[in-house]
Amino acid sequence: MKKIVGSLLLLAIVLTIVFPVIALASSSTPMTAKEMSSLTGGMLPGVCQTVGKTTQQVCEFIGVEWLTCTLGGLAAYFVCAFIF
Repeated sequence: MKKIVGSLLLLAIVLTIVFPVIALASSSTPMTAKEMSSLTGGMLPGVCQTVGKTTQQVCEFIGVEWLTCTLGGLAAYFVCAFIF
């Protein structure tokens, strides 16, 4: 029984040391352009943010209430993110 507990404890210690080191090593490598493109769906970064912000600014320029403009900007962002 002591051998089993000792082996399990040793295994737990090894796993808590090995897995974080592997995760750190794999996450520290920079992404290639192809990986970044597949991550963002091929879009240029910030397209949907620009759409949402522009929608909100145009709405505020027209003179609509700020809460309505904020919600409209959020809606435009999420529609853009859903489409693309």
